[in-house]
Amino acid sequence: AAQVAIGLIGAGDFAKSVLLPALKATPGVRLATVCTATGLSAGYVARKFKFGSSTTDSRTIFDDAEIDAVLIATRHGSHGSLAIDALRAGKHVFVEKPLALDESTLSDVVRTVNDHHQQTLTVGYNRRFAPMARRLKDFVAGVDGPLVMHYRVNAGALPSNHWVRDPEEGGGRIVGEVCHFVDFLTFLSGSLPVRVHAVAAPNAAGFRDDNVVITLDFADGSLGTITYVADGDSAFPKERVELFGGGKVGIIDDFRRLELVGDGRKKVYRSRLRQNKGHREGLRAFIAAVRDGGPPPIPLEDMVAASLTTFRILESLASAASPEVGAE
Repeated sequence: AAQVAIGLIGAGDFAKSVLLPALKATPGVRLATVCTATGLSAGYVARKFKFGSSTTDSRTIFDDAEIDAVLIATRHGSHGSLAIDALRAGKHVFVEKPLALDESTLSDVVRTVNDHHQQTLTVGYNRRFAPMARRLKDFVAGVDGPLVMHYRVNAGALPSNHWVRDPEEGGGRIVGEVCHFVDFLTFLSGSLPVRVHAVAAPNAAGFRDDNVVITLDFADGSLGTITYVADGDSAFPKERVELFGGGKVGIIDDFRRLELVGDGRKKVYRSRLRQNKGHREGLRAFIAAVRDGGPPPIPLEDMVAASLTTFRILESLASAASPEVGAE
């Protein structure tokens, strides 16, 4: 089969440390062009990762008939508009999360995807592709009835001037990061979130709505909570998922250890060498969809729901609509 030619827009730390090594390990890929804001960094990334060429103008990638797919790894604020431009240019698109920072951009993306349905759009929700995630999903596949799920994230503090906190560039941590965990619970339950309730701990020094407990109701009756904390210690593992349902229990500890309990028996799987959050598997699924024209690796409604849910979480935090438990 012919190689899939890739244009990469944005080459910050995440692209250099995670995306590009994962791409290099993916067979059938040709790194055609890299685009970054400055020529110096574009040239450096092109040499280091052996791209055919580098540019500072994303149009160069969109106008290149030989490029099949565009990877977007810029700061959050430009994801939606770049995804739209790439789709309109006839390219398949892999865009890092979040898909959009606001509802109108999200609607524009959905409209564009529907107009260009022969192309694949995938958001980098890698955790659903992690081997442990797939194994857990298979384990509860036969469960009849709702799941109760908990996702705890020891996210760590961000400096108050960090770009993720900038409303235009980053959209804040809920829209920019919590979407990952919403997507993961959506994947596990196989159902979309329909209602949201969120509370934040009072914002002490340096914290802005990043110590949060979120409750999600899913269409099938499943329940999910996401506890996202910035106020812990980074020496403690970052993520833990617990799932209960149909007489079964599944636990993922930081994507290094998976515990499955059912029928009174316990199975434990460990990832031998390294934590695997599914980055490589997610990219492989995208490349396969581009090459073979199969269904998108993640359903569009799941990707839209992840963003919409984060917008609703912000609304819930702002309105603080929670009835008090009054003494009768």
